Amino acid sequence: MAKFSSVNQLPATGPLAMYSVKTTLVAAGWTVTKSGDGLALYSASGDIITGGGAVAGGLGNTRAYFTVTDASTKVCLSFQTISNTTYRVKYSETGAMAGGSPNSTTTGTATDEQVLYGAGTDASPTGTQMLHTDNSYRFHVVANSTAQASNGTFPFWFGCTVNATGVVASFFGLEGMFTGTFHPLDVAPRAIITWYVATGPVATGWAQDADTNFYARAWVAYGLGAAAFKRMCMFTHGLPGSSVFLGGFGTSNMSTGPYATEDQPVPLLLGRVVANGTLPGPKGTCSDYKMSTNTARSYPSTILNATNAYVYYGGLLVFWPESVSPSL
Repeated sequence: MAKFSSVNQLPATGPLAMYSVKTTLVAAGWTVTKSGDGLALYSASGDIITGGGAVAGGLGNTRAYFTVTDASTKVCLSFQTISNTTYRVKYSETGAMAGGSPNSTTTGTATDEQVLYGAGTDASPTGTQMLHTDNSYRFHVVANSTAQASNGTFPFWFGCTVNATGVVASFFGLEGMFTGTFHPLDVAPRAIITWYVATGPVATGWAQDADTNFYARAWVAYGLGAAAFKRMCMFTHGLPGSSVFLGGFGTSNMSTGPYATEDQPVPLLLGRVVANGTLPGPKGTCSDYKMSTNTARSYPSTILNATNAYVYYGGLLVFWPESVSPSL
């Protein structure tokens, strides 16, 4: 895993934070395919965003945006500023948002695009809160420049931790499913996991019995007649007839393992139970994101920090730059 990161930042505004998302993804091999500064500058094939300010070429202008595609052109994401804390974010599996009438204030479109944050139309976009209140958080971005085996995903994540408390107020991550755990007909074996909760993620967001409030979303049967973009449960591990015995949001946990003094990452399974309604079944096991196994620990705790580091982030363990201490 080759990690590119910019962590423990103290950005004054959301657009400055999001500018670091762009630069980190580009360093990890992503390409900016379209961009507009919300004023007059626009590129149909490249990057005109040069900073996070509310100036020409800045991401701080209302409706400024950048669209990025991974090194395998499998995933395309568009991040558009509506305000310093609110954004409109779109996701496509086509590798490029080549349609529509893009310009300095209007993103391109894709036939399969999904709006992850915000609403409205490309011509009249609205945003929802994705980042915490300005000047109140640490901001972290970590991206992997190596594609995951078999699923071809280049995982990354970014998020806010509230100053002094370490509450994980926001998270946005792209993750792929581990080899052999997803259906062979699944040509989109990856998921988007997001949340903004000012007080940190809550147990209801990880529930298994409703098709609302889940933090994970993914395509089911992409490219087939039944294709739909659905919410995914994040399953805990348990024994038949018993209570859950581990998980970052419950009262039970594994504490430290018997072979080391550190907690050990545990695979995280995504899927849909029958109670979710249509298209139930497993999506797969996450390749890099793991499940938090010790409820007594939270950000800024890390494990395996010398090699293959993870940080406690809500109910997740997500990859972290080695030998770097997270800051409050």
